[in-house]
Amino acid sequence: MRKEAWFEWLILAITLLPFAYLAWVWGSLPEQVPTHFNINGEPDRFSSKAGLVLPIAMVTLLTWALMRFLPAIDPRGRIVQENPSVLRNIRVITAVFTSAIALVIVRAAQDGGESVRWLPVVIGGFFAGLGNYLINVKPNYFIGFRTPWTLESETVWRKTHRVGGRWMFVGGIAMIIAGLVLPASLGVVAILIISLVSALGPVVLSYLYYKKEQ
Repeated sequence: MRKEAWFEWLILAITLLPFAYLAWVWGSLPEQVPTHFNINGEPDRFSSKAGLVLPIAMVTLLTWALMRFLPAIDPRGRIVQENPSVLRNIRVITAVFTSAIALVIVRAAQDGGESVRWLPVVIGGFFAGLGNYLINVKPNYFIGFRTPWTLESETVWRKTHRVGGRWMFVGGIAMIIAGLVLPASLGVVAILIISLVSALGPVVLSYLYYKKEQ
């Protein structure tokens, strides 16, 4: 019980980090800050600095609540009972990811949008970390490539996640490299293409594995 309580406090601390940073730099922020950027990473929409609070809360606190409470309503309890360590690791990765996104938002408000160039790196890190753990996740209703064919067959689930998780990991590394070496506009295109392949690839694979099994 003590270990679980420590873990929950760790996740909450990571989740609240952007709010602490926002409070720290609040006085140095201009009254009007960029809140949206075009494909070249240039700001094209502005709001008051108080307008930063809601998007940060939606990115961090809402995700924390979903990851914290949704597994508890799993009708079979499989995600908690059969994947406890995987679930904990994915919650940490997700908390780090959402906090990093929120920190980039605040930092971009400080520097006029220059920090937006780090978004591909942050997203790539999330994909790589998530893909690494999806390789071993067991069948459940909340985490993984949940298609009609993976949910129908544990063999199809295992094969799909073994390959799909590796795809996500490699795609995440590719995103990081693209974010570091490509111009902002090309980095966005790279993210879209890699995300599409990572999402649709496992769906097609699961269908092919299922048909082969039949």
